[in-house]
Amino acid sequence: MSFPALSRPAAGPALAAARGAPVLQMAHVSASYGARAVLHDASLAVSAGEIMVLLGPNGAGKTTLIRAVCGRLRPDHGTICVKGHAAHLSEARRRIGLVPQELALYPSLTVRENLDIFARLAGMPSAGIAGRVGAVIEAAGVGARANERIVVV
Repeated sequence: MSFPALSRPAAGPALAAARGAPVLQMAHVSASYGARAVLHDASLAVSAGEIMVLLGPNGAGKTTLIRAVCGRLRPDHGTICVKGHAAHLSEARRRIGLVPQELALYPSLTVRENLDIFARLAGMPSAGIAGRVGAVIEAAGVGARANERIVVV
C-alpha cells in the first residue's frame, strides 16, 4: 500500500501551531508477508486532534498498518513513532488503545482466565501476570464476577 503525499487543508498560523508535533509519525514503512509486499514506502503524520481514516479494499494493508502502529508487527523498513517513541517499545504501546472490529474473547473461560491468556499472548512476563490481572479486574470493577465464565457475565 503506498500513500500518496497526503494533503491537508491550508491552515492559518494558529491552527498550524495548535497541531504541534505529530502524535503518530510513520516514515517510509514497508512490510511484507514472505514474498508478498503489503505496505510499500508508507508515510504519514497525525497531529493531536486530527482524525485519520484508512480506506481500501481487502488486502490493501490496512490491518498490517494498524498492527505496525500498535507495535504488534515490526515493519521490514522505515520507522513508526508514537509521541516520539518507537511503536514497538512499551513506552509507545502504553499510549495506544485499539478496539478491534470483532470481540475476541473465549466464552468458555472466566474473566480472569481470558485476561491471563491475553497477557501471555502480549508477551507479559509470567511472574507479573497474576498481579496485573488482579489490578485490571479491580480497576474495571468486575472483582465479584472475575471467576465467572464470559457467557454468564
